[in-house]
Amino acid sequence: MVKPYKFNRVHPPLMEDCGGDIYGLPAERLRNMIGTAAWTEDKDIVKMLELMQTTEFKLTRYIYWTLFIPPALFAEDITKKVTIISGVSESQKHSIESGLEAEAGASGFGLTTKVKASLKITDETTHEWHTEQKEEKEQTFKAGYRYCTWVLADELILKKTTQMRMPKLTAPRVVFPPAVATCILLTYQDKWKDPRSREGLAKVLTLQAARGKHKGTPITLPTGKLAL
Repeated sequence: MVKPYKFNRVHPPLMEDCGGDIYGLPAERLRNMIGTAAWTEDKDIVKMLELMQTTEFKLTRYIYWTLFIPPALFAEDITKKVTIISGVSESQKHSIESGLEAEAGASGFGLTTKVKASLKITDETTHEWHTEQKEEKEQTFKAGYRYCTWVLADELILKKTTQMRMPKLTAPRVVFPPAVATCILLTYQDKWKDPRSREGLAKVLTLQAARGKHKGTPITLPTGKLAL
């Protein structure tokens, strides 16, 4: 019996609960829009000419599950090196910083108290948004089980436009490409003994077993927490 899934931060849709069909769920069930905030800033560019620049910001925050490694079935026990990644990359962090014209830090990308409240950004949130970190460990994948890996992502999307204005002249708006910063909060690794795979295990997994001979092949899991 398939169990309905509702988004939560504890776990993604489980293979056991949906009969292995994790692709059949609508995308909106895998994500939650935390909040959105919009504001405008005016700057004097050239006071003598009364040249003003108006910048409009719109910042939206989502938290969602995304499938990183699709379901795979192993024909034999395989031990692999796993690289665990957490946090947000420097390039994405700088993209948001540049767009907001502020430096990221404990204050939450230099955002005002009102904007942070709209996006539900707390001290815990800014602690999670640390610079990308990596950790290596070994894991054994057991034969006869399906494994898939999800990541829980916290994402900020910044949309920005600017416009120059003078008393008798208004320039066209300049629309900047959206700036996106995605912080990996954790990984959930699902493990399921698929009852439908038992009859054809020997036939279906011959190729997968051959591919799995190289036991030292690294797997990258962008996560700060490996849930087994």
